[in-house]
Amino acid sequence: TTRQLGGPAPRVFSRYEDMLAWNGIDAVIIATPDHTHAQQLTLALRAGKHVYCEKPFASVLDEANTAIDVCRKSDKVVTLTEHRRLASTSSNHRLGTP
Repeated sequence: TTRQLGGPAPRVFSRYEDMLAWNGIDAVIIATPDHTHAQQLTLALRAGKHVYCEKPFASVLDEANTAIDVCRKSDKVVTLTEHRRLASTSSNHRLGTP
């Protein structure tokens, strides 16, 4: 546990907004279901947090446009990343080969 390793117990939040309001973090990692990304990214930037977000960052055009507008107005770092969701887990197979 973190206590055994000499660290403090982790904080637990039941609401995303409460976590964003806490001054103990500078950045968030958004790795939630795809349809929540744009709203969470927007809220995090408005709370003054840097954001590392999995793709897709939005699934609705209006939410994408709002998130882009907030990104442009923010001085925070936003990183969008794509994980190898479709990559084969077997070393004997490669994507695109039979």
